Amino acid sequence: MGTSHGGETRFTNAVVLELEGTAQVSRREGLWDPAHTNQVLLTGDRFRTLARSRAVVQLSDLSLLRLGEFSHLRIPEASARRSGVELLRGLLYFFHRDRRGEFRCALPLATRWCLD
Repeated sequence: MGTSHGGETRFTNAVVLELEGTAQVSRREGLWDPAHTNQVLLTGDRFRTLARSRAVVQLSDLSLLRLGEFSHLRIPEASARRSGVELLRGLLYFFHRDRRGEFRCALPLATRWCLD
């Protein structure tokens, strides 16, 4: 899930670990396909949950993103040595057990760096 370039790890994708209800993935603008567990989300893919649905997405650094209903995110371009997500709409709960670091969360009107 991560690639190495000159000693740097680049985070490039995510995996849908859990899915309750209905979720969809868009690999091209405007076309939505049903999502399923163990589905790999690549850079640029968009993922959304629908009514009465929720999902858990694992990033390449093993961080977990719990998404509530009507959540919509995009997997951003690879970023050296850090992970992140573009939350376009909805509710996101972020959890990780790794050492302290930075997590980039881009929102429609702002970009937040979450430090732990």
